[in-house]
Amino acid sequence: MRRIGFLILLLLALGWVVAELPAAPAQIPQTQTSDWRRTRDGWERMSWWRAEATRHRPAIHPLVIGSLQVLVSAMGLIAFSKPEEPKTENLGN
Repeated sequence: MRRIGFLILLLLALGWVVAELPAAPAQIPQTQTSDWRRTRDGWERMSWWRAEATRHRPAIHPLVIGSLQVLVSAMGLIAFSKPEEPKTENLGN
């Protein structure tokens, strides 16, 4: 029983830590210094391009984390449960 409680607490703590982690930075460091880029339409200046909307990685919804915790907990309970021994009647022989 202690193992199950420890496993549930561990999964809850792990889910909390994952939910609190900051999102990864979306910007890629610029390594090229030239303003010209080769595109499918030929060579163009980057300054001519229109700015794209910034993209954000969506945060993980808490229900996803909770579902995974329940699934992993149930799998742990199944994996570490002791199989029941069949009951045999003592006939007194």
